[in-house]
Amino acid sequence: MMAKDTSKNKSLAKAKKRARTAAGRFKADNPKTPNVNEAYESASFLQKNWKGLLGAVLIVVIGFLIGSYNQ
Repeated sequence: MMAKDTSKNKSLAKAKKRARTAAGRFKADNPKTPNVNEAYESASFLQKNWKGLLGAVLIVVIGFLIGSYNQ
């Protein structure tokens, strides 16, 4: 018996994550919005905006280093 290849299943599981309510239960999809699936979460804020956040942090660090150098 051969081992089952689950690499596709793992990558799909990482791509989509089930949305949960505040109580921790799964959210249901709203049938009134056919273009949006509320049962799954979109990518997190950090996953969407990591380049902008990294740039902002670098600017702050460089500004701090220049400011401390001039004192």
